Amino acid sequence: MLSHFVMHYTISQQYGASNSISEYKSNKRPTYSSVTLQCEFVLASDNLAHTEIEWIIVPSDRDKDEDVIIWYTGGIIYDNLYGPLKQRVHFTSPEPQDGIASITVTDLKHTDSGTYQCKVKKLPDIASKNLILSVMERPSKPVCSVEGQAVAGRDLRFGPTHRYMSLTPCKKKKKKKKKKKRSHSCGSTHDCVFHNYIHK
Repeated sequence: MLSHFVMHYTISQQYGASNSISEYKSNKRPTYSSVTLQCEFVLASDNLAHTEIEWIIVPSDRDKDEDVIIWYTGGIIYDNLYGPLKQRVHFTSPEPQDGIASITVTDLKHTDSGTYQCKVKKLPDIASKNLILSVMERPSKPVCSVEGQAVAGRDLRFGPTHRYMSLTPCKKKKKKKKKKKRSHSCGSTHDCVFHNYIHK
């Protein structure tokens, strides 16, 4: 039997076989990057049946068929089954049947977003793990500028975000000879940092 996935998830016994799905895990990545979807398991030594591993994309519409994107069976890996991911999906291990069935998807596209399922079969036992992949467009480079007038001793507001920073007050320098005008100036450097879901 399959004893468990590495995510401390134990398969329950039902009528001599087990069939369970682990909880969802979310992955967020920018377009044109790569992602590794983790799927690791431990096999019990008393089951001598051959191991079969398949990754599918779970359709949002239950009436539609599942798309198998990569499949291991009988010692052979089939990784060109799904047109949109052709030559972009691979097992991270050359021997996935030994317990590491994770896959890497390269050159991510926005259309790759969805729910992926790793399914390990060692009959009569079956175990699955679901992962959600969200591929987001990379944001354009932001332009940092000061909003309003910079006044010493007051908060400085940077756009386009509402991130506040302090402008350190400067001391006036008195001139001994000339009493007509007193001038002062100060300057400082601030880092303008923007945050989004995928990177700074």
